Amino acid sequence: MSLQPPTAKTASAARRLYALNPSVRINTVHRRLTPENAVSLLEGCDLVLDASDNYAARFAMADAACTLRIPLVYGAVKGFIGQVAVFAPHQGTACYRCLFPADTPMQEKDTASAAGILGAHAGIIGCIQAMEALKYLAGIPSPLVGAMLSADTRRMRFTTIPLAPNPACRCRTNEGCGAAMKN
Repeated sequence: MSLQPPTAKTASAARRLYALNPSVRINTVHRRLTPENAVSLLEGCDLVLDASDNYAARFAMADAACTLRIPLVYGAVKGFIGQVAVFAPHQGTACYRCLFPADTPMQEKDTASAAGILGAHAGIIGCIQAMEALKYLAGIPSPLVGAMLSADTRRMRFTTIPLAPNPACRCRTNEGCGAAMKN
């Protein structure tokens, strides 16, 4: 058995997408997303699809999407539980920080990368995220814009939870979203 050197997720994804459609144009960026570089990395995007596996990247991505006034399709998995939501505070919905304010106790041991995930479950959540992204970009209304789908694939229960914007959140105040918000 020969061991192959690890491949960056960006390179692996680009190879797979090229195999599916050689005409596609892909711009990969092999750099860790941080609060300092998130806005510059996401500038020019029409939508952000969050498949991050740590809270620092997730908050940086959410803040940048809010600052840039672009929708964020959020997805998270842990064990048999998954969540998907479409945050578009520039259109009046809650933002990620409305749901998880800066003082929310977040522990990396609770992330998928630390706790582990089931590939099939991550695939279900990822497919739902992809569908939500396509619908949003195509202008097709979705019940997940301003709401969160909670998926329990162990019991095969799917629940949609409306998300109200938090009036005290920076996305609703004069401070706005942005780099000043750190977790």
